[in-house]
Amino acid sequence: MILIAHRGNIKGRDERTENDPNRVYGLLQLGIHVEVDVWFKGPDGGLWLGHYGSQYLVFDDFFEHNNLWCHAKDVQTLYVLQRMGVHCFYIDTSSACTLTSKGYIWTSPNQQLTENSIAVMPEQTIGPRPNIAGVAGVCSDDLTEWL
Repeated sequence: MILIAHRGNIKGRDERTENDPNRVYGLLQLGIHVEVDVWFKGPDGGLWLGHYGSQYLVFDDFFEHNNLWCHAKDVQTLYVLQRMGVHCFYIDTSSACTLTSKGYIWTSPNQQLTENSIAVMPEQTIGPRPNIAGVAGVCSDDLTEWL
């Protein structure tokens, strides 16, 4: 099963270091998969990481790592990442799931899971903890919960 550090969090949420490219790069170097939030700011503005907006400017080579899962924060960003060949997806809070560019089903909490699903934040599920046996992966703020 693939374990994905949500915004670079591995032992609980830490808003101070979420999407920080130095933290993300360090985790990638350790072989850990990482989900990041990406914004495109036009041809001269570049690509940025950050959940609520553009916090950290990054360069194209940042996106070359195979263990990176890029959450495009709008459709234009999705288009740019797709053209670059980056593993990416777009989803909003009202969506049950979406398909990543590598064919995984990025699945929101409280949704049906399949063997091709990435169970996103299953700790936020309302009701009994979901059975994640047999899913492709988990994306969480606390990966220790899923080891």
